[in-house]
Amino acid sequence: MTTEAAIRQNMGGVEWAQLLTLSVLWGATYFFVAVAVDTYTPVIIVLARVALAALALNLLLLVLRKRLTVSVSLWREFVIMALLSNLIPFSLMTWGQTHITGGLAAILNASTPLFAVIVAHWFTTDEKLTPGRVAGLAIGFAGVVVMIGISALSELGSQAFAQLAVVAGAFSFAVAGVFGRRFKRMGIDPLVTATDQLTASTVVLLPIAVRFGQPWIIASLITCFNGRLARAGGVLDGDGVHSVFRHPGIIGGGQFITGDSVVAGDCGVARLHVSR
Repeated sequence: MTTEAAIRQNMGGVEWAQLLTLSVLWGATYFFVAVAVDTYTPVIIVLARVALAALALNLLLLVLRKRLTVSVSLWREFVIMALLSNLIPFSLMTWGQTHITGGLAAILNASTPLFAVIVAHWFTTDEKLTPGRVAGLAIGFAGVVVMIGISALSELGSQAFAQLAVVAGAFSFAVAGVFGRRFKRMGIDPLVTATDQLTASTVVLLPIAVRFGQPWIIASLITCFNGRLARAGGVLDGDGVHSVFRHPGIIGGGQFITGDSVVAGDCGVARLHVSR
């Protein structure tokens, strides 16, 4: 059980604007991944996302004259956060999208706030389950299905492992939301937290990519759409998510997952003719 200061439950205009921006940018990454999986392996796509985002954030820290965390004990925490928030979900979801459509992946990803409610109920003191929260999240999930198209559910049952991979990634995001609260308690700047997390993700994934992939291919990714994917999705995934989650909390912040699922599905329909 965590013993940290209570999260502010009400969201203001700034938080809603952040959620909307994150929903659009993060949801659009599913479209880019759907394109990239036709050419690149999942490990290379994930490495491109975290490495380019880490580079951008480190440069931003230099401009703002801020520093990375130097504590060895804290870096263990950031490695765990990197696994929960980046490497595990990105890898599982990217691999899943090699077998299922972006529309179904978006619907499955919308289960993140549902998992977040359960995880937060058991492991926080101030974000307990209430009938209103459960009803609101259920309505939001149903809305995602309707917006993307109920026909996307026709795939359920086929490619079960790919679907389970996306759901497992959504669960990992939910756990990361709870785990990441400790960085607020420590008083670490959200920008520093995001940079540390993405730097740790890059350090952990790079040797894996060297062994099982072709990391030098990232040079070509930088010059095409996936560079934008990494900078927009990765940077805002880090800085934006840490900033948002420290205000409305895990359950409130998890709403952007619902929004990005709708964006992801609509991008797929508009540009890839993903079945609605």
